Amino acid sequence: LEQASPNPMAVADSMQMIVTVSAQKPQDLLMTLSSFAPQFAQMDIKDGGDAVSLQDQMGMPASVALRGHDLVMLIGAEALSQLPSIKSNKDISSNGLFSMSMNFGKYMELISSVMNDMDTNSEMAQDQKAMFDKLKEVDGTIKGTLDITDEGVVSETSFKAK
Repeated sequence: LEQASPNPMAVADSMQMIVTVSAQKPQDLLMTLSSFAPQFAQMDIKDGGDAVSLQDQMGMPASVALRGHDLVMLIGAEALSQLPSIKSNKDISSNGLFSMSMNFGKYMELISSVMNDMDTNSEMAQDQKAMFDKLKEVDGTIKGTLDITDEGVVSETSFKAK
């Protein structure tokens, strides 16, 4: 984050991310996107084909690919190397307005790192650091959804540990 002060995009140099959006007709999503960013209209993306580079449009190593019902955006070289293993999401049933899944151990590793960087000498802070160090060893997944139904706003969260 030190680099982010003089250069807000510096964090993108080391970013690795895969984002998928599932739809009945993902090509239509790309067409909608092209109405906001005309350069996307020029892209020739084939289902199961190679990823198309977005380097010129985004100013960082990024690509987009199509896998069945999924429009896949890959940011970073390591993410792009994962493309051959990405399969289409065959079940595109509704999963709500918003859905997320998070690796609990990796999240706690991030929190632990932040805690270790803090200059805290109190006994409570040391106990918290020790607790987060232990929590980063937990192998689990947190999943959450948010939806709006006839019954109102519905939120569901689950945690599964291995």
